[in-house]
Amino acid sequence: MKNFAKFAASIVSLGGKAVELCSKVTETVDHIVHRREYEKAKKHARVFRIMLGVAGGILAVLFFPYKIIIEKNGDFEIRSLLMRVSSRTQPYDLPDGGDGEFDICGVEDDSTCQVVEPAAEEE
Repeated sequence: MKNFAKFAASIVSLGGKAVELCSKVTETVDHIVHRREYEKAKKHARVFRIMLGVAGGILAVLFFPYKIIIEKNGDFEIRSLLMRVSSRTQPYDLPDGGDGEFDICGVEDDSTCQVVEPAAEEE
């Protein structure tokens, strides 16, 4: 039984190789018969690949950042040719009076603070 299995496996392997050879021969004959069509398709594919490459290169140049600025306070600015992404701290808007006085939570006014002199050192 083992011999029959080996014999069947070798016949199947030989059949697979014959089919592979036949497909290569058929493909070669097809290329010979339709040579002009294959050359035309190859030229079109080359032009299409070049166009895709150029378009991809242009997009990479437009969107790739060429300038990145990071400041100490955490603000940053990223610039490319097509877009500008930035995060800046918004300046504090003074009240309408413009006198420069504004309340900060948790900080008392200077008028209510009293200065206490240090205690005299005991000798």
